[in-house]
Amino acid sequence: MKANLTLRLARALGFTALAAAPVAARVAALIAASAAASAAAEEVSGEDLERQVKAAYLYKFAGYVEWPHTAMASDHAPLVIGVMGDEALAEDLESLLRHRAEDARPVSVVRVKAFEALPSLHVLFIGRSESDHLAPLIRAARERPILVVTDIDGALALGSMINFEVAGGRVRFDVGLASAQKSGLTLSSRLLAVAQVVEKRSP
Repeated sequence: MKANLTLRLARALGFTALAAAPVAARVAALIAASAAASAAAEEVSGEDLERQVKAAYLYKFAGYVEWPHTAMASDHAPLVIGVMGDEALAEDLESLLRHRAEDARPVSVVRVKAFEALPSLHVLFIGRSESDHLAPLIRAARERPILVVTDIDGALALGSMINFEVAGGRVRFDVGLASAQKSGLTLSSRLLAVAQVVEKRSP
């Protein structure tokens, strides 16, 4: 059941044809994650479903972010996504990535431990288990051009750039635009258009 849902999410999000997808289709894919998940809700528990949708979003966000040219070693260097405090989400993300188009940019998933030196990353997801010391973790990441994504109430006020919310039974997200800009990241207007909230003030 879980494997079938993973494949359905991958297809709904365009993982199997990402490189060739038109821009409009890629924007629609951000919304499609929740729709695909709702259609398959009977197949897995609510917690599993929510986590898989978040994993899918986490990968898709990268397509709407522009990093400084120094953040990428080359045009073919892998995108590196770090996951802190949520091993199950890291596993779901790896499972989804197996369905990517063959000609898509390579992606690596790394596990990151709190308060250890951050490896070279482009995206860092910080899970709920790290909520008690979220502020210093975000401060450390913001010293570099890393897209910080969280799943914790009030995280935008601490400098998170994207924070997941569950509204009406669907996974949505809020954006901390000022925080992203301070770290040298440019977020696409297409990403902002599908966010629930766009916070333009600095935390």
